[in-house]
Amino acid sequence: MTTDGALPRIGSLSCMNADTEISIVAAGRQAYDAEIRTLAYAMINSFLAQHAIMTEAVAMRPAKLLVYLVIVASTVQRVMRGPDLSRDVRSGAHIPSSRVGHVSRRAIAAATGLPNENVRRIVNELIDEGLVIAVSSRGVRSTEGVLQNPRVRAALHDLFVENVRTYQTFLKAGVIDHVKVAAPAT
Repeated sequence: MTTDGALPRIGSLSCMNADTEISIVAAGRQAYDAEIRTLAYAMINSFLAQHAIMTEAVAMRPAKLLVYLVIVASTVQRVMRGPDLSRDVRSGAHIPSSRVGHVSRRAIAAATGLPNENVRRIVNELIDEGLVIAVSSRGVRSTEGVLQNPRVRAALHDLFVENVRTYQTFLKAGVIDHVKVAAPAT
């Protein structure tokens, strides 16, 4: 909430690259207040559903899944936020290892809130299972082909459906006035 009591934009976030912006604009304070329980319920259920989808897809305990997702996101973050995001990369094509990033165990601990020792053990498990690769002393990155795994592809579809369902709840409740997607600068 802003200092004058008005609702701020619900969100403005970078999507795909730094030049694309999605703005979700709230309908107003009254609509928000009238539907706060509906919104909270929808968001919590969505979080739990997404967690269940991911846990089932990769068959990992929660802490291990969290560490793995941080590594996967860190691996492709630089490419996905870059100005030269090709259609091939967006569609799931192989990204050359020279373009992917890595993340340190310390950064994983900071991102997850897990103790460093727990992160070290979990990362070692993921390395032993062939899901991540140690990149010298600089950190770790995910292995190639994550998006080619049929279980991961199915889970991503289910996550998409769950996110759309939550968005539809917001629209139905009348708390979102409109969504604006700004095209990338040319």
